[in-house]
Amino acid sequence: MPPCALCGHSGGGPRAERHLSHGVSVWLCQVHGSDAFLMRRRGAEFAERLAGVWAAAGVTGVRRTAALQAHLRRFRTTTGTRQRPGSYTWAALREHAERRFAAGEPPDTVITDLRRAHQDGPATLPSVHTMRRWFREARPPI
Repeated sequence: MPPCALCGHSGGGPRAERHLSHGVSVWLCQVHGSDAFLMRRRGAEFAERLAGVWAAAGVTGVRRTAALQAHLRRFRTTTGTRQRPGSYTWAALREHAERRFAAGEPPDTVITDLRRAHQDGPATLPSVHTMRRWFREARPPI
């Protein structure tokens, strides 16, 4: 199992793969993978530390930078309500998916689970492409 991307070891607990947006994932120890650490300073501590590790290794790139920016967007406070397309009919499904994406679950697993659970529903499900867009946009959960 790979070491934690931030501390370089197990951190006194098990490590797990954390899926960020834009096809980026990292291995984190129990301490650095905790919600408390990921949300510290509205996500900035995690983003700054991981950006530093990637810069030191010379692997900072467009996708990694976009994933960190998406992580930070999850914690921005907004005024008013978000704008949604007028024909948006899957608000509850999207919110559920976004909560699971924000928790670091693999996007393919989330999409497969949700499509299977709602396949016999009264309306046509969003396409896999649309659900992947939900993951890429990394909107903050409501």
